Amino acid sequence: MRLFSAAALCVLVATTPARTAETTAGLDLVSAYVFRGVTYNDGPCLQPYVETSAGPLAFNVWANFDLNDYDLVQAGDFSEIDLTLSCGFFLGETELTAGVMEFLFPEGGPDTNTGELFMSADVPLVGGIGASAYVGYDFVLVKDVYASVGLAYELPLDALAVTASVKAGYAGEDASAGGAAGFHEYEVKLQGEYPVSESLTLGGFLMHTSGIDADVLPEQDVDFFGGLTLGLSF
Repeated sequence: MRLFSAAALCVLVATTPARTAETTAGLDLVSAYVFRGVTYNDGPCLQPYVETSAGPLAFNVWANFDLNDYDLVQAGDFSEIDLTLSCGFFLGETELTAGVMEFLFPEGGPDTNTGELFMSADVPLVGGIGASAYVGYDFVLVKDVYASVGLAYELPLDALAVTASVKAGYAGEDASAGGAAGFHEYEVKLQGEYPVSESLTLGGFLMHTSGIDADVLPEQDVDFFGGLTLGLSF
């Protein structure tokens, strides 16, 4: 696996005494699995994750466990496991992150796995508003570009953290669900998180997503979904 050596390096760095390792884990229960506007399951799924970081390096493992049959996906299976190795740093107030992500599809076999190089930027603007941008290049199967831009607003509440955000994505010809290059999907999301303790956070989200151009992203089975989230830090 391409990320094995990179993951081992990340774990080695994370456990070096000169650096303090931080680990977070979580479990999301979602009403559907939708990624970049594309429906991968129109029913409930569990999505666990764990991330270890030390200094600028982070290693993340995320998975989708299906609770519902959909298309070729069967309930009771892990249909996707994603491994991400990234490095983050600040340029002024702008947070930049660069990394590599590997998408593994256990039921599809090794020929369906792929990888993406990416870079993202998060820029604080004014009054709790921030902008974000993402550019990724699939260098294994698709060999094309996906990019997105977004805006987010953090509502000034006390303990409850509420964020409203919008995002629009662009896909190259081979990266789009419809086979044409252009604006792919948009998302509108409302998310809330409440710290139960120093280490436990509970939350939830609602999202609406749809295609911008039917030639780029045909109509999907799910355009509105939500979920409950649980996060732990230690």
